[in-house]
Amino acid sequence: MTNTNADRLRAKLTRPFHVALFDATLLSLRDLRNPLRATNFSNGFRELTRNILDSLAPKEELQASPWFKPDPTSRDGFTRRHRIQYVIHGGLSTKFAEEELGIDVDGEAKALRDAVDKLNKFVHVNEATFAIDSEQLNEISESAIEALADLIDCAANCRRSLCDHLESPRVLRRLQLWRMEP
Repeated sequence: MTNTNADRLRAKLTRPFHVALFDATLLSLRDLRNPLRATNFSNGFRELTRNILDSLAPKEELQASPWFKPDPTSRDGFTRRHRIQYVIHGGLSTKFAEEELGIDVDGEAKALRDAVDKLNKFVHVNEATFAIDSEQLNEISESAIEALADLIDCAANCRRSLCDHLESPRVLRRLQLWRMEP
């Protein structure tokens, strides 16, 4: 594992708990003597991602978004997909974010979803996940770390883009129309 992505992500973490949790996941990853390191890293990183998404997309704000519809398959109606979508474009409709702000919502969200899905394969211990190859684990962990850092960057860039666009009277009128749509 390179330190570049790890350092990049650590610099974006604003809560001490997130930094401590991230550092603990890296300790698991670097413990070459522990055959459970893939499972430990995967669990820790998945929880880090969940915590970050929870802080960037609080339930109350999600519920207030006009595009939000509770997912009946989720225990509480909220999904990781909802949270990622909110992180990318807030309470704005996906259509507005794509057409007016030029944000590729699905593209931005896919990398993080794919990375977490790969990690999920290692959460439960079995012969295939016990003592996995260092090269394979490094590849998976690098892509997960990079995807989370990219998502945090995307959120900041999307918010900046929104602020820039809101200075335009034309966009302000369009935003008012979009807010009225279901």
